[in-house]
Amino acid sequence: MQNLAKSSEEENGKQANLEFWKVNAAINIGFCQIELWELDAAMEIFVKLKKSREEMGINGCAIDVGFAFLNSCVGVKKEGENLTQRCST
Repeated sequence: MQNLAKSSEEENGKQANLEFWKVNAAINIGFCQIELWELDAAMEIFVKLKKSREEMGINGCAIDVGFAFLNSCVGVKKEGENLTQRCST
């Protein structure tokens, strides 16, 4: 898929679409890991997603929700509250 997305300049939209699907897949994997209570692995994914969001300009409340839940699980409740408030506005 990556080769297809990069095959020509007139298909730049495919690269953006591929990035969208990669981000969504990572979000889903992160939530699956939360469900399995693999919090360290999920935290790694959501930290990477947060950095990617800032670099790529992704607007993703799902990233904030997952990150907020993980922060509340590890005792950083204030950070979790801040993330959920930002997403709800």
